[in-house]
Amino acid sequence: METNWPRYGHMASSYIRGLGHDISASGSVAGYYTRLTNWAQHYPEELVLMINMHPFIRVPRFFRGSRNLYIADGCLSELDRSVNPRCISMPALPIQTSDRDYSAEGRRRYLASFQGVISHPVRAALQKCHDGKRIIVQIIEPSQHNTLKLDATTGRADQSYRDIMESADFAFIPRGDALFSYRLLEAMSFGCIPIILSDNWILPFDRLIDWASLSLRPREDELLPCITLLNRLTDREVLERKKKVLN
Repeated sequence: METNWPRYGHMASSYIRGLGHDISASGSVAGYYTRLTNWAQHYPEELVLMINMHPFIRVPRFFRGSRNLYIADGCLSELDRSVNPRCISMPALPIQTSDRDYSAEGRRRYLASFQGVISHPVRAALQKCHDGKRIIVQIIEPSQHNTLKLDATTGRADQSYRDIMESADFAFIPRGDALFSYRLLEAMSFGCIPIILSDNWILPFDRLIDWASLSLRPREDELLPCITLLNRLTDREVLERKKKVLN
């Protein structure tokens, strides 16, 4: 289940049936989970992988007692993993991406950037870091954001968003209403080094990817120390980390 992809802000068309998620005790989602649990119990020798991209339906906790059910989740929290170690953290599918080759470029015009709505206090704190020179933070109104009609299937994108990504070495990836962010893979496709601001989020494929080598991950309340660190990084340190992002 998904809430936005492939058309951000248009839940009725999201994959699959984003607007029809009846999560009541007698609803279709609960009925499906019950049937799946019964099937897994009836065939204990079979291994089942279930994918959930819905940020507010915590499937890992629901299936924590099913030993042959593995959950790939797009919004996996540390709590989810602690109660269900069989969970895999999945990346949210990007909606706006770039197919340019950034491997030969050097430093960019800006140090770090962000464009988005204020949907969490960490984003409000991020707004205060805007200096108009090296740190660019553009906050837009939700009503304006909803009129963009972003569409991954047709390539319809926000040119301002693309420009600000391609102009900065780092991209802030703050959490919003949920822990995860579509922005993570989007920023990486634009050759940006992600600065992930989402406490307790298990990053995608965390058992395989060395996120510490290709991103920065301060705590949500460590934003100002993070800015200080960014200003002290050498060109070599930035370009080496960017190379790992692109690889």
